[in-house]
Amino acid sequence: METTGALKQLKVLEIAEGISGPYCGKLMAGLGADVIKIEPPCGDATRQTGPFPNDIPDPEASGLFLYLNTGKRSVTLDVEHESGTVVEMVQDVDVVIENYPPGKLASLGLGYDDMARVNPSVLVVSITPFGQYGPYRDFESSDIVVHALSGELYLAGRPEREPLKKGGNLSEYHGGLNGHLSVMAALYARQTTGRGQHIDVSLLEGATAVIGMAVKRWVYLGQVDARRGAEGHPWPNGIWPAKDGYILAYSRPAVDWWSMFVNMMDEIGVLGFDDPKFKTAEGRAENVEILDGLFQSWLSGCTKEEVYHHAQKHGLPFGYVATAPDMLASPQMKARDFFVSINHPNTGELSYPGAPYSMSQTPFEFIRAPLLGEHNDEALGAYRTEAI
Repeated sequence: METTGALKQLKVLEIAEGISGPYCGKLMAGLGADVIKIEPPCGDATRQTGPFPNDIPDPEASGLFLYLNTGKRSVTLDVEHESGTVVEMVQDVDVVIENYPPGKLASLGLGYDDMARVNPSVLVVSITPFGQYGPYRDFESSDIVVHALSGELYLAGRPEREPLKKGGNLSEYHGGLNGHLSVMAALYARQTTGRGQHIDVSLLEGATAVIGMAVKRWVYLGQVDARRGAEGHPWPNGIWPAKDGYILAYSRPAVDWWSMFVNMMDEIGVLGFDDPKFKTAEGRAENVEILDGLFQSWLSGCTKEEVYHHAQKHGLPFGYVATAPDMLASPQMKARDFFVSINHPNTGELSYPGAPYSMSQTPFEFIRAPLLGEHNDEALGAYRTEAI
């Protein structure tokens, strides 16, 4: 694949399935790296994960696989029985991405020490739930388990209810992103030392690292940071139903946000908010039911985008709860060309989320995900006496 990306000289071997490792490889491929993805003969497990076009299972059309593996080349290998071929491939790459359980690749002669022996400058990034050592190293996990053990789960939800998990597989994507960032730093270090290194990415540590305030509250004050929910914030903070979905209302304690809010409601003809009893936070707290009625009566007749633009006009940091169609139609996303169209032989042309950042000189590249074993001949021919 011809490329002009920032990492166009980089060769990467991906021995990973699921989300974390493939997302790491996707980010490198988008920057121009030549990423060869080793899949088992039956394919990466995400090939069996939907959504599928017309809800018909097709390992070559999995939405998750196609998104996570853009720009890569695919070869099929049984790693357990063809470890010698993998070792040969390691000799010719700069980076290896893997997310096998700790110790699994080492048991096949494919651990970091084995790889460094044949290629001292290789960078190996291992992405696992708990890292390569520690008492939990071999424990079973999932995204929600990581959220629970990281402390993040405890902070989400209403104080009188059980904790809630945020949607999606955030710990997996954060793990892939952290793997990508750490490889970039290790590549820079290698320019000076000439040596490779083993990068140990723990999903648990990545999730815990982004909720530092909860830990500092305990260290400083001896207090466990509690779930607050909407009720733990000044009115009208929280999620509200509108005519066609939901909006997020948020106040700005550092400014006179109440005057902004009253001006907005006066301008659109909703009267009553200028009543003196609502002027203070205490007064609003004592009259929540009245305020709720006034506000909701207006919201019920407005679309969420109408509310959003009214609020932004008056300097209020409201938002609307976007669905997939909302995101695809977003004027902001369109102006920045975030969503990209990629043509694939099994799905045709579809919209994909773009890159998480924009580079002015070496932009992210978008090339379709590979078919299973599509590049066996060209990528494995040099390592096998008979190409598959």
